[in-house]
Amino acid sequence: MERMRYRHSVTMLRALLLAFVFAGAFLISPVSADETPDGLHIDADSVVYQENTGKAVADGSVKVRSKSLRLFAPRVEYSSNNQLLEAFSDERGKVTLRSGPGNTTGDHLTYSVETRKGILKSAA
Repeated sequence: MERMRYRHSVTMLRALLLAFVFAGAFLISPVSADETPDGLHIDADSVVYQENTGKAVADGSVKVRSKSLRLFAPRVEYSSNNQLLEAFSDERGKVTLRSGPGNTTGDHLTYSVETRKGILKSAA
């Protein structure tokens, strides 16, 4: 029983630490992309990381940045296993992609962090 509590505590501690790192990414002065495993920084009202699946779900005023990407959306899901990011729009707002001086908005983005390519549906 004691060993099970310890494992659960360690798992929770890891999840909280990862959520803290994701949430704090935008509060720290510019950080090089090399400081995170995938070079991806996520900030949101809520970030939940499931260690067993390698999936992070960010909800509410989500901001994502990497070396080549700036993204704003109401909800984002990221899989560290396949380095695939999905951003979703809803009644709170659209998915906004910032690249260079311009912005592009749409309803749903599927983006590969590895290849730096993606598809933005209903883009405007």
